[in-house]
Amino acid sequence: MSNQKIRETKKVFTLRMHYFVRRLVDIIRVHRNFICLLVIICAVVTWRTRSGVVVVLTTAPKAIKNTPKKQCLISSKGSDGIGHQMEAKLSCIAAAAALDDVTYVHSPMATNEHGVLFEDKVFRSIEDMFGLTSSHFEILNHQVVSRDPLPWVGKCNEASWFDNRPSSCSRKVAYVNDNCWDFFYCSIQRNEDHVVKPMVYALQELYRNSNDQRRDDDDDNLTIAVHIRGTDAGKRKMRMGYYEEIIQQLCLVAPEARVIVHTDDTSIRDRIKDLPSHVIVHDPSSTTILQVLQDLMHSDLLVGSISSLSYAAGLYNLGRPVLSPYDHSRIGLANLPGIHLIAKDGNKSQSFYKSVIVEAKEWKKKSTSLKKK
Repeated sequence: MSNQKIRETKKVFTLRMHYFVRRLVDIIRVHRNFICLLVIICAVVTWRTRSGVVVVLTTAPKAIKNTPKKQCLISSKGSDGIGHQMEAKLSCIAAAAALDDVTYVHSPMATNEHGVLFEDKVFRSIEDMFGLTSSHFEILNHQVVSRDPLPWVGKCNEASWFDNRPSSCSRKVAYVNDNCWDFFYCSIQRNEDHVVKPMVYALQELYRNSNDQRRDDDDDNLTIAVHIRGTDAGKRKMRMGYYEEIIQQLCLVAPEARVIVHTDDTSIRDRIKDLPSHVIVHDPSSTTILQVLQDLMHSDLLVGSISSLSYAAGLYNLGRPVLSPYDHSRIGLANLPGIHLIAKDGNKSQSFYKSVIVEAKEWKKKSTSLKKK
């Protein structure tokens, strides 16, 4: 077995062990009152061994102390929109999975800059949907140190904290910044198998461990979700014809598919034209962020926009087909399973859309079999 395969095998084993420990800690958290009572009872019970030594039970150290001493703890914490923050956290989870000396610790969301005030329970629900609250340790009493420098996404020729990270870190220190896009997107752009493979595995593990969040469609018809960002996209805003052509092509090769459209622009329902009558365009004024995420994350095929909300939904359910506009700062997405980049002119052949529908059906079948296990 080559050294590379040995490293990959060790990495997968480490990821599985980390997941087992995280699940164990989650069970302890849920039943902490009972466990605390049991520990107190055991602590006051002493007995003498054959050698006459008194044995006294003590509490175990915190689970975070079980992380290797040389591992640096990293996290993502920002105040931008929901999509931005979730894409950022997923990128840090992936980065930590690719590096033997880095561990991700979770920093819960608390703010949102896109003009919508959410209650804490909404932030919590969103993180639950992505499997973050049960899969990773949270930052507690750690000393927070800024993880600098942090080049903007796509600036792969600039220095990054990951390039010169400490050789040994304290388990009481967490290196925190807005995102890990510098490592994640540059790594998938370089497409080095030994780096990309563990990142893909870690992201897919989040989806595999969230069975209760999957859609419960009883038939074989596909669900296609379309996300159109319209209000604050600026230069990233795609022309309406781009989405119309894609929807028309998909409906042509899969007329039985359910097609739902989500947008932040209330005028799109009047502007979008020539769509089949069964396409549902949701009114953003009466749709919650949880409903939008549920549809984008768990559809069988996602048509995204140049938006972090689309990217986060695509990375979470990684492997199902995603049609995403070409974004020069994230061109490495094309190297991830299931993601297809489409140029702004949207010029794709009918055979391409047929192959995407076949891919979506295969993914739906695989997803359904996983759900039933």
